[in-house]
Amino acid sequence: MLIKLKSEYLQSFWSLKISCMGIILVICTGCSTVAINSVDQKTTDEQTETIMVGEVPIPPSSFIDEENTIVLGTGKNWMGRLIIKTPMNSQDSFSFLMNEFPKAGWTVLSTIKAKKSTLVFTKDNRFVNVSIESIMLNTKYKSLIELTAIPKSEDLEKPVLPKMNK
Repeated sequence: MLIKLKSEYLQSFWSLKISCMGIILVICTGCSTVAINSVDQKTTDEQTETIMVGEVPIPPSSFIDEENTIVLGTGKNWMGRLIIKTPMNSQDSFSFLMNEFPKAGWTVLSTIKAKKSTLVFTKDNRFVNVSIESIMLNTKYKSLIELTAIPKSEDLEKPVLPKMNK
């Protein structure tokens, strides 16, 4: 009886040990899958930024706030809004964009340098409106750039001003 009990105990112990090893194997496989997906996701994000930003210059060491960014399309024809955080202060960001946009073939239409600066550029069939403001939080990012790209439309009518009665 003692031998039979010991045998059943050992069999239960081995079953438990094999079950635990199986669970650990499943967990480890899940972790390695997450790690592979993380690397793939990072590569995909980098590719997306390159395609999405396309010919629009972005200050070095900047961060695209994906949570608040809305982009439709790819390459040169994307439109939407990019929210960019940059370690440059707002004055340096303004200067960078004023220098780099024309180098990329954009034409300056309008600039307003203020607490919240605005730049408007055009190229081919698009307009880009850029607003720059300082970030007051204690982070490595010093300014926030909101870049909105929209297509030009030949169908837009010129605005009609109301007639003023004298």
